[in-house]
Amino acid sequence: MKRTILISVLILVFVAACGGGDDPLTSSSVPDEGSTTTTPQSQPETTTSTATAPSGPIAFDTPCEFVDDDSMGTILGKAVASEKLGNGLCAYSPTDDPGSGGIELLFQDVTEVGCELVFSVGGFDDEEPVDGLGTDAKFKSGDIPEIAVCFDDRISLFAILYADVADAKQALIAVVEGAAPNLP
Repeated sequence: MKRTILISVLILVFVAACGGGDDPLTSSSVPDEGSTTTTPQSQPETTTSTATAPSGPIAFDTPCEFVDDDSMGTILGKAVASEKLGNGLCAYSPTDDPGSGGIELLFQDVTEVGCELVFSVGGFDDEEPVDGLGTDAKFKSGDIPEIAVCFDDRISLFAILYADVADAKQALIAVVEGAAPNLP
């Protein structure tokens, strides 16, 4: 329950941070009193542009595909089964005792807000840097070890470890290394 609340709070804060600016395609504007507006006349269609259109937000509809059950089981030292808990959120639980410790992964598109905000909201500002993972990574030790990793200011990955393993930091690093090559 504690972990679901933590993840829910992170998601809500992230969604709130993404709000803000008006989308010119969906917002309406009313001219100031006394001003005039003109409607642009249609321009001839041209196909000489070489710019590519933005691809839009990154979808994480199948977050459990980034690290398969066998790989996660090897990292945790026991067989696990994955379950999608929401968009971008996947939980891996031991098959022999589903209520015991496992791990949760949360993938987010951070293109609009950047990783600094995500690290700040997740409480990772002053945590231990981890070299060699993504463009920025931080490890948080404690009763519930966590790692937050940013990939090119596009994708963030939070991994929260509930399993009892000998070296939590190395286990979390192995999870990130397993997921990284499969990210969009």
